Amino acid sequence: MMMFYMSSQAEREDWFEQGMDIGEERGRIFSVKRMLEDNMSVETIAKYVGLTVPEVEAIAHTVSIE
Repeated sequence: MMMFYMSSQAEREDWFEQGMDIGEERGRIFSVKRMLEDNMSVETIAKYVGLTVPEVEAIAHTVSIE
């Protein structure tokens, strides 16, 4: 029984970490989109969000700025 608990605890910790990673990524994408809407340069966005210029450009292609 103790071995099952340890395994389940480790799995829950892995799931938690994966969830945190997904949340951080979504937060970065949200920030990039908002910065693009404010007409910030791709280079500046990359600098402050912690992504590469190609990563920011890939996100930019998914955004329709009105």
